Amino acid sequence: MTEFTFDVLAGPGGFGDGLHPSTATMLDVLRELAEEGSFANVLDMGCGSGVLSMAAASLWPACTVLAVDMQESAVETALHNISENGFDGRIHVVNGNSYRDKNVVFHSKYDLILANMTADVHAGLAAQITDVLADDGLIVLSGVLRWREEDIIALHEQQGLQLIAEPIRAEGGWSTLLLAREA
Repeated sequence: MTEFTFDVLAGPGGFGDGLHPSTATMLDVLRELAEEGSFANVLDMGCGSGVLSMAAASLWPACTVLAVDMQESAVETALHNISENGFDGRIHVVNGNSYRDKNVVFHSKYDLILANMTADVHAGLAAQITDVLADDGLIVLSGVLRWREEDIIALHEQQGLQLIAEPIRAEGGWSTLLLAREA
């Protein structure tokens, strides 16, 4: 399996050094997805430090990656990390806070959406996610505590999505969910 070794600045300017259980689980899911095929257009919503964006760009060198975060400090941190790790021009980083943000919609439909955010943020954005998801696209949600799993799944099912694998449970009570449009 692919190992990721990135030089990452994390902390106040961008969540994520890649070691948090929710991020580590998402990295595992990306590795598994890479064994099954490729993606052309990836969205990393709530990108923090850019770790997931860099992992996607590493696994699928031909893909376009859009990294989005609502915190300007996280955008700056992600830009720094992307540059330090040689991904300039391969990952575009923008400030935004929703799937309907002009910077997100402008880039077309995404065949892979990564979102490692709290359950409350996932809940608030659930009604928007299918606006930017390609018909055959996949969504990987993490940052969801187990006790919120059912709520988050139900909100996404109301949008015509379905869970396509059992929730992946990590230490600390975190869950990662893999969803797709209903067949």
